[in-house]
Amino acid sequence: MNQDTVSNLLIIYIERDLSNELSNEQILDKFAISNRRLQL
Repeated sequence: MNQDTVSNLLIIYIERDLSNELSNEQILDKFAISNRRLQL
């Protein structure tokens, strides 16, 4: 794991009260509309 991944996981853990309120559908919908193409 790189430092960014660890930092992001820690934020989710620290803010777990907020993250527990999110549904899987909300997360997937947000991910689906994002631009996931990598610039090479």
